[in-house]
Amino acid sequence: MGLSEAYLPPSSGAVAIGFVTPSSTVTNVADQLLASGSVKHAALGVVPTDITPQLAQRFSLPATTGALIVSVSPGSPAEQAGIKAGDIITKFVQTQVGNVTDLLVALRKQDPGQQVDVVVQRGATSQNLHVTLGDLATGP
Repeated sequence: MGLSEAYLPPSSGAVAIGFVTPSSTVTNVADQLLASGSVKHAALGVVPTDITPQLAQRFSLPATTGALIVSVSPGSPAEQAGIKAGDIITKFVQTQVGNVTDLLVALRKQDPGQQVDVVVQRGATSQNLHVTLGDLATGP
């Protein structure tokens, strides 16, 4: 159950595709707006993608699970912590990251300004990095 954001009916050529924000997110945002008039979301400052078998093969990636970092925003918490494009995030805080959704769910549970541990796979080595999260409202 959630708040409907978009719907593509069959008449548009789609097979009735809908996009929904989960009710827990809607409730959290509403509570923040009522309490303070603004909403804060933790930001990492990366563009992640899921690792498909084709991506793993084409780029000789060391893992087939995790969130592959496509780009890192300049000056972002990720850049300051040493995360680079091509890294694969395999663990965020205490959550194993199997795909981008896992990463986003784990990030959503954090607060801006919080310091978190992020495990990245870079080539054949795994690194534990410490990231101080930014605030999406003010920029990563």
